[in-house]
Amino acid sequence: MGSRSKRREIDRTEALVKLIGGGIVGLALLVGGVTGFATALMGIVFLAVIVGVVGLAAFVILRSRLLVRKKVGLLLVLSGLLLAGYWNISRQPQPWSEEHAMVTSVSGPPATTETFYSFHPDDSPKDVLLTFAQSKTWDRLVKARNYQAASIGVYYNPADPREVSIEPVNKWRRTRATPVKTNITVTGRGSATLQFGSVLFPSTATIEGPQVADYVPGTRFSVWINPTNKTELRLQPAMTDPGKKYTLVIFAALMALGGIVTLVAGKEWIDPSQTQAPENATPTGWASPAPQAFAQTRPVSQPAGANRTEARSTSTAAPTWTAASVLTALGEIDWFQFERFCGALLRTEGYEVTRKGGAQPDGGVDLIAVKGTERILVQCKHWRTWTVQERVIREMLGSMTHFQVGRGAIYTLGGWTKPAAGFALGHSITLVDGEELARRAVARLTPEQLDKVLDASEHHCPKCEAPMVWREGNFRSFWGCSTYPRCRMTLKHSGAR
Repeated sequence: MGSRSKRREIDRTEALVKLIGGGIVGLALLVGGVTGFATALMGIVFLAVIVGVVGLAAFVILRSRLLVRKKVGLLLVLSGLLLAGYWNISRQPQPWSEEHAMVTSVSGPPATTETFYSFHPDDSPKDVLLTFAQSKTWDRLVKARNYQAASIGVYYNPADPREVSIEPVNKWRRTRATPVKTNITVTGRGSATLQFGSVLFPSTATIEGPQVADYVPGTRFSVWINPTNKTELRLQPAMTDPGKKYTLVIFAALMALGGIVTLVAGKEWIDPSQTQAPENATPTGWASPAPQAFAQTRPVSQPAGANRTEARSTSTAAPTWTAASVLTALGEIDWFQFERFCGALLRTEGYEVTRKGGAQPDGGVDLIAVKGTERILVQCKHWRTWTVQERVIREMLGSMTHFQVGRGAIYTLGGWTKPAAGFALGHSITLVDGEELARRAVARLTPEQLDKVLDASEHHCPKCEAPMVWREGNFRSFWGCSTYPRCRMTLKHSGAR
C-alpha cells in the first residue's frame, strides 16, 4: 500500500511539472509568437526566478520573530532594491525585436503615364513627323509600370495637322500613330498593411512610401518592432532610447530610505511576545547595533578599480600580469579604454591603427588596422554580460562592404551566439573573446604597457582626449571631462556591460 501511494504521489508531481512547463511554453508562444519565442521564454523564466527569490525573502522576513516595524523596514528596503534593479535594466538600450511580417493589402501609390505618339500626315513630305501626348491615370504604380503603349488610330485636321483627336471628327483624316516613349509620374503616397506577431493575437501596422509599390499581398519579409510600445516598426535594425526614468529611481530611493529609517529607529529588534524565557527570567530583546552603524553609507570617492591600481603602483615588487588579472582589469576599465587597449594590442602585431569610434557615430567600425596591403575593420564591444548577436555580424559585413575591406574582426569580453559564429565564419569575420585578448596581451605587451592601458583610475575624454575627473552628481557619480563646460562628455561608472 505504501509503495502504491508513493507512486501516485510521484505521478502527481510529474503531472504538475509537465503542466507548469507546458503553461510556460504556451505563454511564451502566446506573448512572443514563433519568431520571438526564445526571447519571451527567457523573459518569463527570468521573471519567475526573480519573483521566487523575492517571495522567499519576503516569506522569511514575515515568518521571523522581528518586530512588525522592523519587518516593514526590511520589506521596504527589499522593494526599493528590486525597483532600482528594474530601473537599471529598463534604462539600458534594447535592440528592436525582429519579426516576420506578411503583407495583407496594398493601396497605391497612384501614378499617371504620359505617352508620346508620332504620325505622318498623308499629304506631308515623308520626313515630316508630328507628335502628340496622351495621358492615363492609374490607381497603383505597378500598373503604370506594366503598361505597354501600342499603335493607335488617330484623326487629324487636314488644314492644321497639329490638331489631333482620338475620336472621329467630320472631314478629318485618319492615320496610325506610333508610340515613341512613355513617362511615369507618381501623384500620391501608397500604403501597405502588415500583419505580424503571434498566431492567436496578431498585430497590424500600416506603412507608407514609394517602396510599397513593389509589395504583393501574401509576401513576407523582416521588420523590427519597438519593444517599448509594440506598435512602431522599421524596415532596418534599431535600438530603443528608454530615457533616464529618474522618477522611478527617486521612488526606489525613497522606499529604501524609508526602510532604513524604520530599521534605525529603536534598539529592539525581536518581538518580546515571540521570545520564550523561563518564568523567573526577565524577557529581554536582542539589542541591535548602534543606529549609526545602519545609517553609515560607504562614500563613493573612486570607482571600482582605483584601489587595485593604487595598490599595484605602491607595491615594491615588480607587477606580474596573468591572463586572469588582465581579464579582470578589462572588466573594470571603460569602453573608451577598451578601444585603446585593442589598438595597442594590434600595434604589437605590426598594424597601423586608426580610430574611427569614440564619442562620434562610428558606422559600425571602431578601429581600422592596416599592415601593407592588408586592411581589417575592428569593432570593440565592451560587453561582459551581453553576447554578440547575428545582427552585429551583419552590421560589420555592411561596414566591410561600405569601406571595401575583405576582413573584419569583433573584440568582445563576452561570447557570441551560435548563429553569429556561423555567419561570421562564412564572411571572413574573426570573433575574439576576452580570454583570448587577455592571453595575447600577456604575451605581447610589457608590464609597463599593461599598467598604462589597464589603469582604471585614469580616464581620457573620448571626444577631446582631455583628462577626465570623477564627479559626484545629484543622482549619480560619473567621469566628466575636465574642460567642462566647453566639452560636456561623460562616462558612466567603470566596468563592462
